[in-house]
Amino acid sequence: MQELQSRSQVSDLQGPTIAALCAVIAIIAALISRIAGHDIATQVGIGALLLAVGLQAMQLAIMPRILTLLAAAGSAVAFIIGKLEPQQLNAALFIGAFICASGMLRATASQSPAIRESGKFLVALPRRMRFFLLSIGASLLTVVLLIGALQLLAGLISAAGNGQGNASREGAVIAVLRGFVITPIISPIAIPFIVLSSTISDLQWNDIAVTAICIGISLWVFSVFLEVLAARRDTDTGVVIQLGVIPAMSLLRSSGVIVLLVLSIVGVSLVSGQPLSNAALLVIPLFSIAWKLSLRRRAKQNQPLFPELAAAVLSSRNEVALIASSIVLGTLLVMLVPEGAVLLLLELISIPDILVPTATVALFVILGQLGVQPALSFLIFLPLINPLLASGIPQDALICAVMAGWALNSATSPFSVPISILARAANLSPFKMAWQLNWPYALFSPLVAGGSIIFAQLI
Repeated sequence: MQELQSRSQVSDLQGPTIAALCAVIAIIAALISRIAGHDIATQVGIGALLLAVGLQAMQLAIMPRILTLLAAAGSAVAFIIGKLEPQQLNAALFIGAFICASGMLRATASQSPAIRESGKFLVALPRRMRFFLLSIGASLLTVVLLIGALQLLAGLISAAGNGQGNASREGAVIAVLRGFVITPIISPIAIPFIVLSSTISDLQWNDIAVTAICIGISLWVFSVFLEVLAARRDTDTGVVIQLGVIPAMSLLRSSGVIVLLVLSIVGVSLVSGQPLSNAALLVIPLFSIAWKLSLRRRAKQNQPLFPELAAAVLSSRNEVALIASSIVLGTLLVMLVPEGAVLLLLELISIPDILVPTATVALFVILGQLGVQPALSFLIFLPLINPLLASGIPQDALICAVMAGWALNSATSPFSVPISILARAANLSPFKMAWQLNWPYALFSPLVAGGSIIFAQLI
């Protein structure tokens, strides 16, 4: 009997450990591919990422599982008939590897006593103060950590535990989500701009800076307005923070960890000359391991470390499957769209040029409600960009509309990775978070973004 149990434990350990090892190989290969541009590294990384997800297929939710199967089958067929090069999947490799790496950050943060204390404090703050701190903090952290900022803040919120009311946790994740929206629009190192600048050769961030910043400010002001309205209907009268119970040391330690992480990423970027995104992909997993070792030493834990690390690497497997497979499917769809069909579609669309950016943002949000990821929405829209620019649509207006659409799709779709991460942290259904808690933002934010684009064009 004991022998059977031992064999079962070894089998249970081997599955996640092998999958985690594949994910680590994908992270290393993604770094080599991004830094050195080696085709072999890209191919190895894609294969390792597919194997990591495939070994965890039975632990995936139904939507990531379906998308992964479709992406794998479509890629195999396209590769066999010579329509797909591995380099075309480089974006999927990078973002998949990055989410695996940042999953380690979330898992480690959730185990930190200082983060737990800080999480309880921030979630229990009066509503307006909590919204201000978490929305601004999410935006600033995302500039450097990208989606890793959501992983870290989700760990902080989930670490607050059940001692806080549901309303407080719901308010915290909404604040983080609406703060997260700003960075993909205004940051020159965010994924939307990186993808767009690689598509449009002469695109510089300075060309779109005024319009992008105008959209970011407008959306944050709009989110504050919605929060003020909601607070009037449902105030946190039962939550009072006494000065004597402020966890000063925990807040100081948590802030110190975050600052150290950010400085490490910026320092590696400056020394190596690599973009912040590449530096983050290198630093985040190493920092997470060092942080976990420090926590284990402090708690005097002696159990094996490898199972914990394997679980941490795989903690974001659903998000990896969702966004990586969406990018792959989008790449395949773009290859299948004939150029003549795009021109015909533009002829059928007869709306005033000034409203095209607003319609673009709305299209991304609508596609998100249908389960289309922002990366996939972008790749579907990609064939329209050059014809629209040729028709006279200002470049900064159209590019910023695509970036805003990408960000708002992430923040309003129940199928998106950011909502999935934060909903899990607050023990919520993604559908409740997107459609019940965040519906006013989803309904009116495209109009706010579109209006700010028009305003930026007029000034």
